Amino acid sequence: MYGAAVVAVWVFAIQLAPTPNTAKIVTKIIYIQTVTQVTYDGKPVISRVSSAVCVIPKTKPVAKTRQRVSVFVPKYNPPTPVGFVVWVSSTAAKRIRDCESGNTNAVSPSGTYMGAWQMDMNFWRSNGGLKFAKTPLGATGYEQDLVAYKGYLSRGWEPWTCARILGYYP
Repeated sequence: MYGAAVVAVWVFAIQLAPTPNTAKIVTKIIYIQTVTQVTYDGKPVISRVSSAVCVIPKTKPVAKTRQRVSVFVPKYNPPTPVGFVVWVSSTAAKRIRDCESGNTNAVSPSGTYMGAWQMDMNFWRSNGGLKFAKTPLGATGYEQDLVAYKGYLSRGWEPWTCARILGYYP
């Protein structure tokens, strides 16, 4: 099964009562918070929280006062780049992964290539796979995708035979 990228956005708005000191000049005080989260295979990879306070005066509504606070909150160290989510969800990546292994944790007949992306141990080591597992077979699909993406960034589709078969690499 392919990894799924999901983007969720929640907006919360709370109307606050003006204080006795501001009741003469303020109609409403509204606190708005927006939470955006990108998940991949059910794991949160990027979260963003934005907050704003809107003060609506009793006089002309043209004189709105706004205060904006924006905070970036990573869920992993380092946060997964958005480019990874786009790449792994692309038609090319899905087709190549499926062609390489049938989208399973396969092992080549020679035992050299393993996992969903059919990576050899040199590729696995040089692209950070050992921080997840000793071999691609011990890593989750998400972790294999991260290692494959890192390899893709440095070498393009060149490491995968199916990329040539499917016409993604000369």
